[in-house]
Amino acid sequence: MAIDFHMAFNLTLAATLVWFVNPVASLCTRWLPDAHDDAAPGGARYLSRGDLRHPSVALGNATREVVRIGDVIEEMLNGMKLSIVGNDRAMNARCRALDDRIDALYSSVKMYLTDVDAGSLDGEDAARWDEIMLVNINLEYVGDIVERILIDLDQRKLSRNYCFSDEGSAELIELCDMLVANLRIRMSLFVANDRAASALLVECAGDFQARAGRFTARHIARVAQRRTASVETSALHLDTLRELSQMNALLCAAPAGMPGALRGALPEDTSFLPAGNPRAPHAQERLLSP
Repeated sequence: MAIDFHMAFNLTLAATLVWFVNPVASLCTRWLPDAHDDAAPGGARYLSRGDLRHPSVALGNATREVVRIGDVIEEMLNGMKLSIVGNDRAMNARCRALDDRIDALYSSVKMYLTDVDAGSLDGEDAARWDEIMLVNINLEYVGDIVERILIDLDQRKLSRNYCFSDEGSAELIELCDMLVANLRIRMSLFVANDRAASALLVECAGDFQARAGRFTARHIARVAQRRTASVETSALHLDTLRELSQMNALLCAAPAGMPGALRGALPEDTSFLPAGNPRAPHAQERLLSP
């Protein structure tokens, strides 16, 4: 009797209240905050079209989005460390997918900046425009390099169940940690708009390159000793070192120092891009492509 009573009560309650579902849903939609940002974390959040009438505000909005790109790159670098020390292909794939978020933010910032009225920019805002665009381009390419490293790790290490030597893994992890530190310094200087801090960026770049050089020599020494793990992963190890060095050069690139160069017709030379980057000319294509 108790079971039959509860069943009848619940059925009666459901039949009575089901008619109130839509009105209650409408109330919740009006009262509860929109969760759009959480549902679509890859989209731009701060690029208000109305702020384009105020260049300084628009540049601030673009700066906030570029900082978000830096956060995603840091997340990718931390994921890359897991692929260096382990062989989890599913995690590697999830980390690679983050580059799509970087590409979306990069394109949004680029198009937003090109909609800023160049004639309304004073000298300081013009220099800031250039720096935001340059950092945006460089960070997008850093994301591409991380994705390329992750693909190499997947195809040449994870799929074959290879492992770096203990020393080699520790050295690559140390360089990744240095990249994260240099990325944070670069983004802090970028937010602070400190264009006079190029000496600090040069110091960061030099320290990284010196350490990468030492680690390359140590790896070659392990290969000469015919250590199995080092021999099996030697080509991948050296390629990764080279890619990490290229990423560091992009992260530590000093402000362009040529206001207006990026807003007009791009010059044939690319002296505003970091030296020693063999793929730097492709940044022109990145600026002009959607």
